[in-house]
Amino acid sequence: MITFILICSNQLTLLKQRLFYYSNLANNLSKSEIIIIDDGSIDSTSNYVKTHFPKIKYMKNINEEGYINCFNKALDFATNNFIFFIDLHISIKALNLKKEINNMKKNDSFIHIFPITQTYKSKFQTINYTNSEFKFYSTTNPIDYPVISEALIVNKNKLKL
Repeated sequence: MITFILICSNQLTLLKQRLFYYSNLANNLSKSEIIIIDDGSIDSTSNYVKTHFPKIKYMKNINEEGYINCFNKALDFATNNFIFFIDLHISIKALNLKKEINNMKKNDSFIHIFPITQTYKSKFQTINYTNSEFKFYSTTNPIDYPVISEALIVNKNKLKL
């Protein structure tokens, strides 16, 4: 049903706080999976994931490649049509992904972006995948781009188109 993509780089503490919740969420959805891209961590992320979550797909970059490059890489390994990208800094208390996916199907949506309440400055970011390009901008002025988030669902089938 859905593939969770989590990117981490020396964020073992955040991963420990979030992974159990995401694992339970994925287990409650049929044919769901979690992919973790470890972007050059030097902490014990690898041991933690392999010991406590052996069913999770774990990939490690030898050198840090950056968040967007990791997303692009992970898309090729996702086996589901719906991809859930979530930054480990985002804390989710409750989420009905089945409902969100059904709404996307009903509305024939390509992407669903979850609003976040905290705004902060970040750099221009781009996701490239199969000749498609996405550009996400963030700003300290919410009027400029009011729907930027580090939590989103993408329909991979539409992404390929």
